Amino acid sequence: LNLGGENQSGELLIHDLAGRTVWKTQATPIYAEPVDLSHLQKGIYIVRFVGENGLQLSTKLVID
Repeated sequence: LNLGGENQSGELLIHDLAGRTVWKTQATPIYAEPVDLSHLQKGIYIVRFVGENGLQLSTKLVID
């Protein structure tokens, strides 16, 4: 998820299409850790970043 040059910490979440949070972590401005999503079933998910200053970004994630 590219934060468009924003340099802030926040929470990184993955939601299924029912809105349930299936994964979350605290993200720092230089969060580049690999994420093990092998526990997720095939499908479409929403990846969301909620920054400390209220910035919210999201993108679609497809696991097939």
